[in-house]
Amino acid sequence: MATCLFRSSLAFRLQTFLETRRAAGRDDAGTQKILMYLDRFLMSELKPGRPITREIVEHWFKSMEHLSTGTRINRISILPRSRGFEGYGNRKSFKINLGD
Repeated sequence: MATCLFRSSLAFRLQTFLETRRAAGRDDAGTQKILMYLDRFLMSELKPGRPITREIVEHWFKSMEHLSTGTRINRISILPRSRGFEGYGNRKSFKINLGD
């Protein structure tokens, strides 16, 4: 594993997710940048051992209101259910609970 790029309580999982995508042959400079933005946000919002809740995700979305629509779409594109980070997280035994 490369030097960890992340610092939040999910740093190891974010790093593993990124490395898994790279191992699958995906060019993920964009994903790395998005995950770094998410990591910075989670450092202040997510307490260790707590799941990512709908409220935390909504607060992340709200924190991006000043950005263009395209940038917001790009940043949240890794979160849809059953693919991207949420699907990965739930398969790797840490909780991301976005509700129904």
